[in-house]
Amino acid sequence: MNTKLCRAYVIGGISIAILLVVVLLFTDYKDTMLLFIVNNLTLFLLCCFYFMKLFSSTEVIIPKNNASFWVVIGILICMCVSLPFAAYRFFLSSRLPKDYAIQQNIFFMATLGYIIMHLFFIKAYLCPIAQAKK
Repeated sequence: MNTKLCRAYVIGGISIAILLVVVLLFTDYKDTMLLFIVNNLTLFLLCCFYFMKLFSSTEVIIPKNNASFWVVIGILICMCVSLPFAAYRFFLSSRLPKDYAIQQNIFFMATLGYIIMHLFFIKAYLCPIAQAKK
């Protein structure tokens, strides 16, 4: 892998760790939604890095037999489903009538994303184990 790209991964990882420490220090522990959003955004970005590496690789990978592909796809789908709903939860709940069950609908959509993620984890578990190249 390119050394500049590796350096960018390390700098990005350290930046995210520093951001999480700052968020933990300056937020109320009751307000965990911000940490949830930062966590989901971090996982989403790491999935994007995986696909950038996958698409720039010259090695041919068969996705149906690659367990890491299914794990990353599951995480990506889960984050793509739950991140927008988590980010707009408070905005939507303040704009809609109080009797509208937006909180339950958002929770249902996020749960659906996690169910899909775990289904892809099961698919990854069922992938054949690759033999070491000799």
